[in-house]
Amino acid sequence: MKTALVTGASRGLGLEYVRQLAAKGYRVFAASRQPVEALSTLALDHPDQVEWLQLDVNDAASIQAAVAVVAAKTPQLDLLINGAGLGEWITFGSSEKESFMAVLETNTVAPLMVTQAFYPLLKAAGSSIVANMSSLLGSIGHKAELVKGGYAYSASKAALNLLTRYMSIELAEDGIIFAALSPGWVKTDMGGPEAPLTPTESIAGLIAVMEKLTPAMTGRFWHYDGSELPW
Repeated sequence: MKTALVTGASRGLGLEYVRQLAAKGYRVFAASRQPVEALSTLALDHPDQVEWLQLDVNDAASIQAAVAVVAAKTPQLDLLINGAGLGEWITFGSSEKESFMAVLETNTVAPLMVTQAFYPLLKAAGSSIVANMSSLLGSIGHKAELVKGGYAYSASKAALNLLTRYMSIELAEDGIIFAALSPGWVKTDMGGPEAPLTPTESIAGLIAVMEKLTPAMTGRFWHYDGSELPW
């Protein structure tokens, strides 16, 4: 049984990742700061597969404690999904350093810290995947319209894309495949009710992308529909 860890698993896309990966036979560590009823229900439905993991991605001690819990239960990690994120909108003229830095800490720095901490378990798998949840708004080269208020969010995702590329090169010999993933515009708390995609559709597409990844495809930026996005 393959083992996955999903951060930001308490709701939205993270919760849907847990649901679909469990259905595919994965053992899933569903990581969030606090337990929620939806995860408890999934754990009851999949008692040998889904386990809640306490993890605050912005807290070094919490990350190390989570590593210890996972390492005590499995010798390897086949899939790490860095899904925890902060979607605060910040506009020109109203930007404050504290708010901007909070977005960068959660969306950019935390995935690096979590990946570093779980690196030994990812390497032990021989062939593993690290999926960093990015966004179309993090693509500088895409011809999409800029979203008003996306200063911090877009910058954080563009920076995450660069970190994804860096790690893919440095850790290629360890058998770890890296991918930056764009879920599309999805009906979540952040995406709103007018979004065209459901979490089920988006995550099904992203899992299909991950299932096709090979070492030669590491360090690239993928949309949920399987198309490759420009940086």
